[in-house]
Amino acid sequence: MKNIVPLTIIVLSSILIFGCKEPVKPEYKKMTNVKFNSIMANKGVSLNISADVILNNPNFVGVTISKMDFDVFVEGIKVSDMVQDVSKKMPANSDFTLPLNFNVPLMKVFAGFKPTIADLMKKRTVKVKIIGDIFVKPAGVEFKLPVEYEDTYDVPLKDFLNFGGRK
Repeated sequence: MKNIVPLTIIVLSSILIFGCKEPVKPEYKKMTNVKFNSIMANKGVSLNISADVILNNPNFVGVTISKMDFDVFVEGIKVSDMVQDVSKKMPANSDFTLPLNFNVPLMKVFAGFKPTIADLMKKRTVKVKIIGDIFVKPAGVEFKLPVEYEDTYDVPLKDFLNFGGRK
């Protein structure tokens, strides 16, 4: 009987130590609902963009995302620092949507690009990359999870003249 108590303590301690591991980073699925919201003329001309990123939480436990800290790259050029405090639930073993909102200085993105009227009607393919961290809180303890997502989008330049879904 005396041998069972220490053995039980060792087994329970091992389960707690090895069972409480750091969460795995979410997996990128796709970016949807990309909208060009407004043009701002402070510190040059920039475009406010909102989008929904669909991610999958591969962890067996749900967590709360408390903060996002990303660098946004368009065509390999860093165009924005996005820091957002959020309180978004990331359910266990399922897909979830993370809303993003960031500003893009147009001079950086379109440097050297001189569109013609025909170009305005064509779709332009742009590569968008997000690198940074998501801060999550499982059971109140904060972890920093690195993220890196890259995707290519067809963007008709005429949409830049059509902000906020107006037609």
